[in-house]
Amino acid sequence: MLVDSSVVIDWCNGSPAAAAFAGVSPSSTWMLHPVVEVEILAGARNRGELRRFAATLDHLAPARVAPADFDHCRAFVKRHTLSHGLGWPDCLIAATALRLGVPVATINDKHFRIIRGLKVIRPY
Repeated sequence: MLVDSSVVIDWCNGSPAAAAFAGVSPSSTWMLHPVVEVEILAGARNRGELRRFAATLDHLAPARVAPADFDHCRAFVKRHTLSHGLGWPDCLIAATALRLGVPVATINDKHFRIIRGLKVIRPY
């Protein structure tokens, strides 16, 4: 499954709910989208937090973005940004998840539920 930044940040910060969702080894079930990785690293408040986030994220399997994902992202932006406030990063994550046939795990499920055919998991 692709895991959105909301869940990964909670996990990095030691949230019991996120840890329970992660189970024994999130690296075996979680895929990290490059957009999520960049969002998390860019949100670090200091060098120590940046190093901690980077070290944690290195253990997650990367999800590779394909050129077609950008085409679908663009279509989602045109269709949903004004009507639902869906941002391009979430559109790209959704496009990649649909191509890979995997669900998106997120706390912000309203951002993804409008994408037809996308399975969304609200983990806690």
